Amino acid sequence: MRHKRLLVIDDDPDIAAFVAEVGTQNGYDVKTASTRAEIERRYQALNPTLIICDLNMGSMDGVQVLRFLASERCRAQIVLISGLGADVRSSAMRLGESIGLNMLETFQKPVRLADLEKCLKDVKGSEPEITSESLVAALVAGELELFYQPQIRLHGG
Repeated sequence: MRHKRLLVIDDDPDIAAFVAEVGTQNGYDVKTASTRAEIERRYQALNPTLIICDLNMGSMDGVQVLRFLASERCRAQIVLISGLGADVRSSAMRLGESIGLNMLETFQKPVRLADLEKCLKDVKGSEPEITSESLVAALVAGELELFYQPQIRLHGG
């Protein structure tokens, strides 16, 4: 699995396909979702490093998605897109930050290709996954150091 994983949440299939295609071209493993069940399933399966979410969807709104992501302790960076005004998008960004989400940016729909590509390239990559193979390789290469932290009981020595 690629280190850059994008979950596109939008009920407009054309916009979701556009964002997904640009994400793929920029090196992301991409999944799309438009319903609550799809969002939950694909979020769990993908463990995204970036989420691009529409604020105004038919069956639910982006605020509900943000609350779901907060309940999952999501660490992905989040970009909001919407046809709603800048004040609504800004309020949603503040809400996301207030519930502990890593809010990155907001865009007016329709999203311009240049803005989307710049955003995708500017996203900080996720930390590499630690596998047993990478841990063994680090041990063999002498890349790990052991530090001890003394534990002292103050009552009774």
